[in-house]
Amino acid sequence: MQTLKRNKKIAYLLTPIALASAQLIMTIAHADDVVGTLPTVEVVGVSPVASFNIPLNQYPGNIQVLRENDIESQKSSSFSELLGRSATSVTLNEIQGNPFQLDLNYRGQRLSSVLGSAQGISAYLDGVRINEAFGDVISWDMLPESAISTITMIPGSNPMYGMNTLSGALVMTTKNGLTHEGNEVELTAVAFGSGQTRYKEEKRVVFNKNIGPLISTDMTRCIQCTRCVRFLQEVGGMMELGMVGRGEHSEITAYVDRSIQSELSGNIIDLCPVGALTSKPFRYKARTWELIRRPTLAHHDSLGSPLEAHIKQNKVIRMLPREDETINECWISDRDRFSYEGLNSEDRLQVPMIKEKGQWKESDWETALTLIGEKLKSILDHDGPEALGILISPQSTIEEGILAKKISNTLKSPHIDHRIRQSDFSIEHEASPWLGSHIDAIGQFDQYLLIGSNIRNEQPLLTSRIRKSVNQGASLFVINSIDADPLMTVAEKMIQTSHKLPHALAKVLKSMTEIKGVLKKDIKFYQASTSELYGTVKIKYPTELKGQLYIPSTKLS
Repeated sequence: MQTLKRNKKIAYLLTPIALASAQLIMTIAHADDVVGTLPTVEVVGVSPVASFNIPLNQYPGNIQVLRENDIESQKSSSFSELLGRSATSVTLNEIQGNPFQLDLNYRGQRLSSVLGSAQGISAYLDGVRINEAFGDVISWDMLPESAISTITMIPGSNPMYGMNTLSGALVMTTKNGLTHEGNEVELTAVAFGSGQTRYKEEKRVVFNKNIGPLISTDMTRCIQCTRCVRFLQEVGGMMELGMVGRGEHSEITAYVDRSIQSELSGNIIDLCPVGALTSKPFRYKARTWELIRRPTLAHHDSLGSPLEAHIKQNKVIRMLPREDETINECWISDRDRFSYEGLNSEDRLQVPMIKEKGQWKESDWETALTLIGEKLKSILDHDGPEALGILISPQSTIEEGILAKKISNTLKSPHIDHRIRQSDFSIEHEASPWLGSHIDAIGQFDQYLLIGSNIRNEQPLLTSRIRKSVNQGASLFVINSIDADPLMTVAEKMIQTSHKLPHALAKVLKSMTEIKGVLKKDIKFYQASTSELYGTVKIKYPTELKGQLYIPSTKLS
């Protein structure tokens, strides 16, 4: 027996459990000012797991030990990857899709981070089991990798390892003060020369500019590289920013102190090399390393510009472009960049709503779907499938459209459509209309004819390609009912009211054929209503003819 008395310095080399017990008894003894005693502590041997009294060198099995030097030399990105590289009979799989939460298989059993999976391997950290047979999983990213001293893989199904240990145990020990002594470093700051700065002039401060609700400015960072100025002038079509002042008083500003109106203004955020221009909706929302990145496509026009959605806590909080020279180059329009705010709008429906007695009331999905099923059954029983129609949003995905079509087929309803904003269906296309060329080839033509299109608002990215071509000498012709400014030089334009546009197009067609010398005698004009003209003239888009416009002369006589 050994006696622990107050005011005596006694050093013990005990196991962690014995040391904790000794500290507890000493605390009680000091608190009550009494003498406490401890039984003799006898060290039997080094055991990998509590209650297993066989030294490692006497264990009848292939025990693998990784020490500190082995761990540091591997330079592994994760703990499980370290075991997969260094230990034999260990394989990994990426069933979760997370490189830091891999599943480890050892001798046919599993050590997994998947919740609820059976754990056939026991994992111990400093003698304490950190996973259980069922329910509890091992979280590899929670293990103190830099503090691990040794890793031991022990095969066998000894019940002392814990319940349901079928293939062995993974035993980890951390560094301690006996084997890894602490170090002390004394740092001394030494300065040479004068203790005061020799710069006596006033430091330059530039006040921030309010250039709209989309772009935030930190103009003190600005280095006057004029990237934003040149982009808005050359790609956007309008010089909305410029440099004023001379020398140290130079600064970038809007000339008339107003918001930027360009449909491509958000791209100057990506162009700014110093962070003087940042996204105002995204500002102070998250750090970049907190974001999950997912590829997606723009759905506001038919180009399909590739985007990258940045997600935090299951919310989209930023959209950035992905580079594709055949579609969007490296730009995106402002509506593709900032429209994600509508996803988190308070006005957006989050739960189903049912109208009762003229008032909309929130409901759960089960109740709403049950009500929809009852209504559909009532319509089918009373009026038949012909009375049922399904409208799909044109912004829906292809997968959603296929599912809606399956529902329509199951209900035997022939009425399903996505053209909810189209009112005139008199023109029947024999094939799907297209541009007649690839997107990246649009900027290579020498003449353009825009018919009834405000292309600057409808297709900002196509406009930038056409604008670049026009600036290099191409000609632009416009036929429209609205005199919209495309922010590029227009060679000729014809502004007509909407009901006169077919007649204006016929004049253009006649002039073109006279210049080319074809169909000169076959083309005649006649008075007809718009519906009659639509019913007579058919536009064909044969693939082999690359989208050329053909109108049979017999239909115009």
